[in-house]
Amino acid sequence: TTDSSGKRSISRTMIAGKADGGWIIESATLNSAEETAVQMCVRGLEKAAAAGNAESVEIVWIKIKNEKGAIQRVEGPVLAMMRSVYKNNLSSLNVKAAIYVNGGTVSVPAGTFAATNRVETEVSFLGKTHRSTAWHHSAVPINGMVKMLSEDGKNQTVLLGFGFKGAVSEF
Repeated sequence: TTDSSGKRSISRTMIAGKADGGWIIESATLNSAEETAVQMCVRGLEKAAAAGNAESVEIVWIKIKNEKGAIQRVEGPVLAMMRSVYKNNLSSLNVKAAIYVNGGTVSVPAGTFAATNRVETEVSFLGKTHRSTAWHHSAVPINGMVKMLSEDGKNQTVLLGFGFKGAVSEF
């Protein structure tokens, strides 16, 4: 990802496994200032996908790894407090997505993807609105995103690589 000020970061999202009745989703980000990693155990994803409603999704626990490698696990009452804050913030989130249309062929460092789907999205959150265009392809796991470009062209995300095997957990 390259933001409007030219700062670059590399992010990796993976499904790290299953535990405690849910999927473990891990995200790691590296930029010039720091390296961060977070794991979340999430229950109810299949039900939410089938219903088209995220109400049944439950965060069971969160692990956060700091710069020194120390891991903090958040669960129980602390997680319950965090859930209420997130839920209140998410109530102000408004996402509008246009219908997916033919996005043509898109080339990024991870490869060239023919027959992509393009969608324009408007996200309003806490009084700010962000518009972007994203290209998705069914060969890319998790969210399918190949490329995303902000409306003003100052923020861009491109797929560097993907796969179904070989990712190593930060935890």
